[in-house]
Amino acid sequence: HGATTPMTPGPGGRVAWVQSHPDRPAEIAIADHPRLDATIVTTQNAAVAKLPLGTTRAVRWMSTDGKQVEGLLLRPPGADENAALRTAVLLHCGPYGTRYDLGFQPQSQWLAVNGWQIFMPNFRSSAGYGTAFMVRQRGDWGGQDWRDVTSGVDQLVAWGLADSTRLAVYGGSYGGYLSAWA
Repeated sequence: HGATTPMTPGPGGRVAWVQSHPDRPAEIAIADHPRLDATIVTTQNAAVAKLPLGTTRAVRWMSTDGKQVEGLLLRPPGADENAALRTAVLLHCGPYGTRYDLGFQPQSQWLAVNGWQIFMPNFRSSAGYGTAFMVRQRGDWGGQDWRDVTSGVDQLVAWGLADSTRLAVYGGSYGGYLSAWA
């Protein structure tokens, strides 16, 4: 699991791309062919990769209208797997054409290292889940997408992973707009 940029072709069928994983920052990868295993050829972020970082996993829940929604949950390093933690909900920008993936999230990792659990929901209008999910009800800004977020937080609380008395929300651009709904 991880995130990659689009491949850049080179001579003789070789390809290069930038690759990251939840616990490894971005580095350049090269392969002799798009279907062959890659070799990481840079060590620009080697020092960060050695730090104690949080663990990221995908989570899924049913929203208020019965649609399945997905997001990422980043737990602080060394956190008890089943503890209800203080949680910051990070809302992405856009709304269209963006989503959280299993790549390295530097801002979220910094917060996790400082004791915060980070919930990154891919609410309605996020890319990567099909056109109907992405376009949602265009005249309903902050409606179903915000209900996707709150139902995800409610699910984390029900699972015993988030402390309902210690929640924060933040985001930039459209994520800031949704944060205002809080």
